[in-house]
Amino acid sequence: MCNRVNRTGKDLQKLACRLVIAFIVSLLLVGLFEVTIHYYFRWSWLLNHQYGLSLEVGFDILIICVVFGLIISQWRKWFIIVVPLSIMLISLIGPRPPEIGVEIVNPLDRSPITVDEIFRIIKLKEVELTGIQKSDLLNKHDGKIVEWTGYVDSVDEPNDKGIPLTFRPESQMGESSPDLVGASFPQSMKVYLVDVSKGDWVVVQGRLRIYGINNVKLVKLDDCKMTRWHHMPRKANEYK
Repeated sequence: MCNRVNRTGKDLQKLACRLVIAFIVSLLLVGLFEVTIHYYFRWSWLLNHQYGLSLEVGFDILIICVVFGLIISQWRKWFIIVVPLSIMLISLIGPRPPEIGVEIVNPLDRSPITVDEIFRIIKLKEVELTGIQKSDLLNKHDGKIVEWTGYVDSVDEPNDKGIPLTFRPESQMGESSPDLVGASFPQSMKVYLVDVSKGDWVVVQGRLRIYGINNVKLVKLDDCKMTRWHHMPRKANEYK
């Protein structure tokens, strides 16, 4: 009887010791994972994913479950149930909340026109659209908030008007003389823009401004927010 009690006590001590070890190891690995994806390798696909928060928490729980399963053998069978259930519950977290600086836009203040449509209208010849017709069409969208996708061409130094960023439409990737859009970001976005490189894929939201006369037009976006961003590895000679 005493031997059985002693054996049970020793088993509990071993279990408690393994629990502490599993907790410490999983905590270290989860911390290492979070630091790695946020600061070292910057998993942009995960950090900018609509459900990135859910996926990130899912990876954390998977790491914890694997560590506990490897260290505490008698618990392994429970992780077959815990892992799928955890993933299902995490999915209820829903989309990642909007980035800092992204605001809810009044539908009446937004324009659905795409960047390609804007440049197509600008390039129309007089036989297709008269000057006054073209101006009237462009003025309907001028001052509206748009959200356009493209590839970064340059990010310049901050000035008194903000931080200038130039990007080419997504459809013109790789063209030698693409149409360019100038975007102006507030100084508060510097902490995000400092990591943006030439060739990166971005989704920019801003207020459309069209300057110039006739076919010479400058397309700009003011008060911009970057709602999505993905780093695109590139070759040294890909952009000239």
